[in-house]
Amino acid sequence: MLLDLEFIIKIAKEKIEKMKALQEDELIDPAYSWFQNDPENKKANALMDIYKIAASQISSQTTLEHQKIIIRKNLYHYNWRAIQLMFILSFPEEPFGFLYTDKNYSKMMKEDISNETMEKYYKWCTLHNPTTKNLGFSLDKSFVNSAIIAEKYSLPTLISALLFEPLINIGDRGAWDQMYELKKYFLKEIITFMKKLNNDGTCDPGSFSIFEKIEKALNSKMEKDFFEGK
Repeated sequence: MLLDLEFIIKIAKEKIEKMKALQEDELIDPAYSWFQNDPENKKANALMDIYKIAASQISSQTTLEHQKIIIRKNLYHYNWRAIQLMFILSFPEEPFGFLYTDKNYSKMMKEDISNETMEKYYKWCTLHNPTTKNLGFSLDKSFVNSAIIAEKYSLPTLISALLFEPLINIGDRGAWDQMYELKKYFLKEIITFMKKLNNDGTCDPGSFSIFEKIEKALNSKMEKDFFEGK
């Protein structure tokens, strides 16, 4: 049975109420802590505004298979954006460090990244990265910019959590495990990339080895399979 817009919105609202009620030891990601600090419901409203766009895309499909593909594509998009910003928020100095002590982040990350590399990556994200350069933060490492990045990390992370609800309802329970594996490849790919960055945050495509290019091609195959529900 196809998921209609009303139902997709309903299960998202129910999930949001559950997220608001999570206890401290149940907060599996710092995005949930960010979300709970919302006395005027501004964050919840912003979250629903974004989610409704994806919900409309899902409900407009004519088969369950197409609905599954659209959900997975949105899931990929929001996770990819969030994980790129996660590195900035893990920078272990003020005004960042938003994610630095998070146990899930620590479990997935197997490699220390130097401050020098992180500085280059911050420039890349601020000035050059098409995914992040227009999100509203600048090179200034201020608490204002930290708050913007925390929001831009948290909303996609929470959207991803909401998107798993319609996936479960159409029987696509394997997407969670597949997404977790993809995120590990995201991490590895970003770390490889940031080590190639110049001091100004730019990157020379010719600096990647044959092995790294093959690895990227394999990652692209995994991404394609994820989109197609394989």
